[in-house]
Amino acid sequence: MAFVRAGADAGSSDNVKTVCEESRAFILGKFTDLAREAGASEPELLGKQLVLLYDGASIAAHLDHNRNAVSTARTLAAQMLSGGAPGAKTKRTARRSSTNMKRMRRLPG
Repeated sequence: MAFVRAGADAGSSDNVKTVCEESRAFILGKFTDLAREAGASEPELLGKQLVLLYDGASIAAHLDHNRNAVSTARTLAAQMLSGGAPGAKTKRTARRSSTNMKRMRRLPG
């Protein structure tokens, strides 16, 4: 949330904006890598979808005080990584999804 707030500030310096853009690129890269490792047919698309899910869960947890936002997002992400989203293949192993979910837990947010 800190990067979102800092990036939204119209008076942010170029350095702040650069750091915010780097943070966003890092998160997108991580989700795209997870999608690629899960065997998604369109990892870039699935990575962008996972970023939207991550953003929504972060905002719901923070602004709405939704204590279930993260666990709900993880469940949806697991479904997406196992083939339940455009760009994802339809057959996944439980082991691979479990490994990807462990990696997602280490993401900032």
